[in-house]
This record gives sequence, C-alpha cells and structure tokens, in this order.
Amino acid sequence: MLILSPAQALFYHEYADELLFQEKSPDITPLKVALYPFIIDVNHDENAYLLSIMKQQFQRDNPSINLTLLMSPDYDCYNLSKIPEIFSEDGPDLVEVDLSLLGYLVENGYVQPYTDASLTENIKVQAIPAGRYQSETYAIPTWICSQFLFSRDPDIKIIQNVADLSRVFKSHSSGYSTMLVGDYVSGGIWIPPMLYVFAYTDNMGFSKKEEAIYRPVNQTGVDTMTDTMNWCTVDGKNFCLDGYYALHSPARVFANDESFAYNGYSENLYNILRIDNNSPYSVISTPYGNAMHPLIWVDGLVINKKACNEKCMDTASTFVSYYNSLRVKNLIAFSEDAFVPVPPRYMLPATKDFYRAEKARSDRYYPVFETWVNLAESFPNSGITNNISGRYEEICGMIQERISGAVCCNTIDELGEGLFSFHSFSG
Repeated sequence: MLILSPAQALFYHEYADELLFQEKSPDITPLKVALYPFIIDVNHDENAYLLSIMKQQFQRDNPSINLTLLMSPDYDCYNLSKIPEIFSEDGPDLVEVDLSLLGYLVENGYVQPYTDASLTENIKVQAIPAGRYQSETYAIPTWICSQFLFSRDPDIKIIQNVADLSRVFKSHSSGYSTMLVGDYVSGGIWIPPMLYVFAYTDNMGFSKKEEAIYRPVNQTGVDTMTDTMNWCTVDGKNFCLDGYYALHSPARVFANDESFAYNGYSENLYNILRIDNNSPYSVISTPYGNAMHPLIWVDGLVINKKACNEKCMDTASTFVSYYNSLRVKNLIAFSEDAFVPVPPRYMLPATKDFYRAEKARSDRYYPVFETWVNLAESFPNSGITNNISGRYEEICGMIQERISGAVCCNTIDELGEGLFSFHSFSG
C-alpha cells in the first residue's frame, strides 16, 4: 500500500481533477508515451509518483494535449518478440528505446524520422550519431549509459587498459575477500556480445567499432574482456558470471568495503550510496582492452510509424522538448520525486544544459561521469540484433573456456527469464 503525506495526497487530488476536466474538454489531442521501463524506483511505487509529476507539469504547459505516460516491462524492446505489438497502430506514439536497436526498427518499418531539427540542438555531440540512420534523425537521445569502475582507492584513476588494471589490482590485493564485484549475467543474451564490442573497440580504436558486430569473433577481444571479468574470480568461482550477483547485491558487498572495486552502470552508484554515502569513490570507464576507447549506449525517443499521424508529430515534438528540459532531467537524475531523502539516480542525461547547470556541476560525481562521456563514442545503432542468440552462444562459450562456471545459454532457464532484461540497476 502506498501511504501519502498530506501534501502528496493533495497533489494527487488536484491532479485527478485536472485530468477529469481534460477528458471532458473538446479539441484535446491524445499522446501516448512509453518511457524506458528500467528507471530506478525510488519510492517503491513503480515510479507512479514520478509519472504523475511529469504528467501534471506537461498538462499545465500544454492543456490541449492529453498525455498518457507508460513505464512497464510490457514496453521492453530488448525482447524483440514484443516489438510488433509495441509498434502497432494501438501502441504508444512515442517509445523510449536503447538506440542500439534503431537500425532494426528503421529497417523493419516500425519508426519514422523527426522533422524538427531544433530537437537535437541541446543534445551532447557524443549521443547524436546514435539517433541518426541513413542520414535522417529517427530518434532524439534522452539518456546515456556505459560501464564504469568504482573504487575507494584513487589509484584506479591511473588505469588506461587491462594491463594497468591488473597491476593496480595486484598491488591492492590484500585485505579484500574479492577484488571485483558486479553482474555480467542480468543482461542476458545482450551483454556478452555488447561488451565484446567494447573490448574490440578498446583494442582496435573507434573507427573499427562496427567491425566487432559484422566480423567473426576475435579471440583477442574475448581475451582482454575476460582479463577484466576474471578479477571477480575467488577460489575457482566467479560470482559476476555464474548468476550469484544476479540474485544477490554486489553493491552491498562493495559498499561494506569487502571488495576493492565495483563494475556497473552509473545508476548503480545509487545503490552503493544508499549503504555508504560517506566514502569518496573514484570512477573510471571500465577497461576491456589494450587501450581506452569508451563506448556509450544511448536511449532515445522514437516515433511509432503506425500510431503517430501528422498531428501527432507536432505533439510528439512538444513532449520531447519537455522530457529533455532541465527541470525534467533534474527531477529524474537527482531523485527529486523521492518521498524521503535518497541519493541521485545517477542516470546520465544526453542533454548539454544538464551538465552546465549548477546542480550537476557542484555534484561530486556528475562532472566525472561527463568527463568520460566526452571521451566516448556512441555504440553502433545497427547490426547487434543480427543473430544475437548465436553471437551470444559463441562469445559466452569462449568466455567459459577462460573462466569456468560462466553462465551461458544452457543455464538461462535455471535462473529464470526475468533476470534477462538488459540493464540491472538493482544490484
């Protein structure tokens, strides 16, 4: 049961009255938006309060648009079998997706391009290519995600490759039950092929990143990737790869100072700080190769070609502008919707003004994350869906040859399909 404070109850009451008025008003244009379903749920209400704040803000500024906001695993586009239903005539007008899937969506006729060029003016240059396909803008970037290494020890800041990582870890190996914790399993079939692209790019350079998807798997890429992953191994067991940390919190192990480092997404810092908000953590991009060429995943809003007509296109642009505004990015990134004080969600906005604003500039970690984003390029936005299951089996099999006990295709059913959505922010 959700218990509201008097102020929150009043908010919901006023909000309900406003919606009732809108539903009875003529000349209202409907707009249905499915947002990324893996935003950290700070109030344990399935982000209902966050969505209600956003809806109320948007409706007050745009009374002629009746906005429906959706945030549910039903709109998880990593499950490719759901895409035809999501992008049907009855589906949302706008869908927030990982733009690694953009080429797949365009080639299969699910999305249409934007016509308002101004929507990308505030987007960080590193994210813009992820939203473009065949010289047209099919998506407006909204969030950025990548792999980061966290440690209390500032020595990790000298790491530039997997060899440096090995030297630093070896020099600090006493006093910890494990050197590295993290979860390489909860991303299911997506994570090994995607991190292989990270490793290949680290080894070969940004100009070769597409090769990692289209060329046969390179043994060197798997070797350097597993050089990093293998630091999770203790007494012959690798909890990062055998499913243990998919079910138990690696953030708790790290926050309790039982491991030297933690590997994960920027959002995982939320879980760490919930336990230990006093330690100053050093953060670097996770190295998976012989050099540092970090990649970023980019999420963005795409327009459902079958659901969104010409009139809808204008309202869609209005929502995109609102969603990428500084007030919304601050609302979500800094957990301003939380009923009680909690750390920021540490999601990384794809917008330039967020990092220029005082709130982010004065934060301990956002300037560090932006430094790494500025050094990165976006993950390829096509090709990763080609034979993703076969690629997963091949790469995961090669990982198993180097690290015993790694979870592969034959053990997914044992852990349960619920673990196998791409992002895991719970740990």
